Amino acid sequence: MAFTKNLAVFAAIFTLMALLLPAGAFASTSSYALCKQRTGVMCTSDAMCVTLCLHKNGGYTGGYCSTEFVVGDPSCVCTKPSC
Repeated sequence: MAFTKNLAVFAAIFTLMALLLPAGAFASTSSYALCKQRTGVMCTSDAMCVTLCLHKNGGYTGGYCSTEFVVGDPSCVCTKPSC
């Protein structure tokens, strides 16, 4: 009987907290979107693009090799936290 009462109290407190906290409070991802810029440089690996992007002017913090929206060979996409 005490277990059921404790469970009901916990459920009520959890529901109240869920209603009072903002919707994004439970999200585990960052709240910013990455800024991406395609370089046009052909690539064969993500490591190649990371090296290229870190040495490129513009404050890029990473990069990856992408075939998305490309006709033909993949190219590097550089990334940074904000545009």
